[in-house]
Amino acid sequence: MNFLILYLGINSGNCALFVDTINIAFDIDVKGFKQRSIDSPNNEIVIRGPHEAFVENLRTNTSLLRRTVNNENLVIENIEVGDISNTKCAVCYMKNIANNDLVAEVKFRLNNLDVDSLLSSGELEQLIR
Repeated sequence: MNFLILYLGINSGNCALFVDTINIAFDIDVKGFKQRSIDSPNNEIVIRGPHEAFVENLRTNTSLLRRTVNNENLVIENIEVGDISNTKCAVCYMKNIANNDLVAEVKFRLNNLDVDSLLSSGELEQLIR
């Protein structure tokens, strides 16, 4: 059984199926990545570089990120912000590159925000400064 193939498949969005009675596992393609093009941002104008932005829902955005950065070091941790809105946010980082203290500080600030609702990324930026 080649676990590397399964590992890479899972990291790409596939599913590994193990069967108790046989010594084999299946790498099954179950990906449901968003296929339409990524929209350009309306509030940020880019002169040079890619004209892509995360303007979809969180699940789609993290799916696009996972598809682009197909690496086992990419960590995506979901956090809810807002006592009423329970807005879903994601802390995304490369565990082999990111400063662990900085990641911990970001997660601490997000988990300790005292707000009823969070409506925009700009609002979040101001709150965690």
